[in-house]
Amino acid sequence: MGDLIGFEGYLNVSTPFNKREHNAVWKGDRRYNDFAFGNDELPHCDYPRFYGDDGYQVLNLSSELVGCRNSEFDQYGEVAAFGNYPEWYVYILGWVPNSIPHYKS
Repeated sequence: MGDLIGFEGYLNVSTPFNKREHNAVWKGDRRYNDFAFGNDELPHCDYPRFYGDDGYQVLNLSSELVGCRNSEFDQYGEVAAFGNYPEWYVYILGWVPNSIPHYKS
């Protein structure tokens, strides 16, 4: 795939993780014909259960993860390969692209 899509303010640098997701933009005139991103925010999304490093369910995310973007792929940004991040950050970044139709309502 070409480098056709970026996030506002982060077109040529790593995009930090954002629970509210980032606005996606086309970097130029070329487009992918087989999918499109969306920047519209859905007011409610049914996220899966998240678990912490200790194996227990993380229960305090309902105020942090309220809505999501109406898009064919996640727009959360990324986390570095090495670092100290909550396990659910890594989970949502791996889980979202394959499950988007299941949690949008």
